[in-house]
Amino acid sequence: MPFCRVACIIHRMLKRLFTLIAKLPNHWAQRLGSWVGALMFRFDNKERWVARINIGLCFPALSADEQSRLVKQTLQENAKTLLELPRIFLQGGDFCRSLVADTTGIEHYQKALASGDGVILLAPHLGNWELIEHYLNQFAPMTIMYEPPKQAFLDDIMRRGRESSGATLVPTNGQGVRALLKTLRRGGVVGILPDQVPSGDNSGVYAPFMGHLAFTMTLVNNLAKRSDATVLMTFVERLPQYKGYRLHILPVPEGIDDADAVAAATALNAGVEQCVQLVPAQYQWTYKRFKHQPAGEASPYLRRKR
Repeated sequence: MPFCRVACIIHRMLKRLFTLIAKLPNHWAQRLGSWVGALMFRFDNKERWVARINIGLCFPALSADEQSRLVKQTLQENAKTLLELPRIFLQGGDFCRSLVADTTGIEHYQKALASGDGVILLAPHLGNWELIEHYLNQFAPMTIMYEPPKQAFLDDIMRRGRESSGATLVPTNGQGVRALLKTLRRGGVVGILPDQVPSGDNSGVYAPFMGHLAFTMTLVNNLAKRSDATVLMTFVERLPQYKGYRLHILPVPEGIDDADAVAAATALNAGVEQCVQLVPAQYQWTYKRFKHQPAGEASPYLRRKR
């Protein structure tokens, strides 16, 4: 069978599976995610391995048993997020807003909007970050960077899902950065995932995160210095017992617009850390946050033989 034929079949199967998962009520998606995460914890896999390394680095005061429990909880929470996404992308808008049962710190956002100077929202990979723009777009439309996923069939689904609440998607390149700055200068709102490892050597600096150096983006600092925008942290916490979600908005630590890039990145990471410490199990510890290290320092992820 030709490769292109096989690829088309796999494409259709994945799309049908995605659509099927989207039909699950949210509490069933979470139940299934909890089961999938527990299963992943039982067997050797990349996600469990990376989570163990990250949690060992970032929570050295925990006992081995406590770290192991946090790894399991992380895999369960990450799986819940993954299985919640199909319905979020396909239903979007009103459905997503209905899931948010509570908010805290929303007054910071409303005050920032009222100033008319623009808002930079920093959303770490914590809880279900896809709900943020759906909920907050009811106050003001948001401009966010978008990079097409590796799975081509998801591109149109994700675009339509994120745009369903009025968000504007811009590319993850210089053109996109200019669009973000233009949005801020006209008093608009931009959303950024602040804990992604920058792709270029000139787009980041090393700054401490959870007690270890992490290559950290300078994009936020550059935007903050070139505008009068208010910078805020935000994340959506998954509440226990299927009671929905709570949206958090927090002020950022001082110094995020510092002229010194390392000082600004340190403030940025402190803001991310503040959010993570509130619900550590819901952070994406399966991401290789420390994969880039200063010259002469080895990546903590190099020990695994593939």
